[in-house]
Amino acid sequence: MRRVFGGRYSDFGRIDRMVEQTGIHTRSLTVPPEQLVAPRDLECSNGLYMETARGLARTVASAALDQAGISANAVDAVVAVSCTGYAIPSLDVHLVNDLGMRRQTRRLPITELGCGGGTVGLALAGELVRARPGSTVLLVSVELCSNTFQPADQSWENVIAAMLFGDGAAAAVVTDRPSGPGPSLLASRSHLFPDTIDYMGYVLKSSGFHLVMSPRVPEMVRTEYLPLLTSFLGEQELAQRDLAFYVLHPGGAKILRYYEEYVGVPAEWLAFSADDMGRHGNMSSASVLFVLDAIMRSNRLHDGDLGLLGSLGPGFCAEMLLLRWEE
Repeated sequence: MRRVFGGRYSDFGRIDRMVEQTGIHTRSLTVPPEQLVAPRDLECSNGLYMETARGLARTVASAALDQAGISANAVDAVVAVSCTGYAIPSLDVHLVNDLGMRRQTRRLPITELGCGGGTVGLALAGELVRARPGSTVLLVSVELCSNTFQPADQSWENVIAAMLFGDGAAAAVVTDRPSGPGPSLLASRSHLFPDTIDYMGYVLKSSGFHLVMSPRVPEMVRTEYLPLLTSFLGEQELAQRDLAFYVLHPGGAKILRYYEEYVGVPAEWLAFSADDMGRHGNMSSASVLFVLDAIMRSNRLHDGDLGLLGSLGPGFCAEMLLLRWEE
């Protein structure tokens, strides 16, 4: 960041302080930083995306299927989530071919939900299984956020993007024939906030994806999230006191702080989100699946525990999924 932005800002110390406040210590990148900061056009960036995303999707999908003890040939549908590149045919087509799935495998690519895509993808996978009992759905999320970095863009949004975002991929198998402990998907809600369409997203230009991110996003958590959560739980004849755990996308340090201060999320569960943010940065749709995986491995859940899985995304929207842990 010093090399790219150091000569453009008179107070680079401000950027130093902002970097420290993110709480991010390490991130994974698909290519060396030297390549990312070199000038690239859209064709070059998208070529890199396609080359890398396909391999990552194959790797995490194979690992998830192996862990579930399910063969690729037994998958009935693939939900592929990614917003950091453009692919037609989409990633799910490549997965069907690369993993040797059946030719009849149904496919659902989700390309424009940003950080909300992981929650939506998991909810839709559950709905596909409920619609066809006995089926198996593979969810795959691949996000190469670093590939959207714009070295010539001097906006603060681009500087903040350089601080926050990293690359990651995750996969999950959803079925109504579980073979071990895991979360049951009970109910979901998507909520679009009015007059917020310019709060978050990408603008596509000849040089690639340019991030749009409003500083008003954390304020939405402070003022709007608790009433929305109360309404969602009320539809299930539940209250917040019935939740035993939280799986929240780590959008940033201030957002996590506001979840605790204004939504009442216990610090013990926000610690999983903060730890993921510290180790990986914001990986867009993949982050919430990383947090879920860490909580599943923590041995802190008990049979029947209810939990909330949630993320925020472009629109501006909130995505919520009610879980129940089953032994």
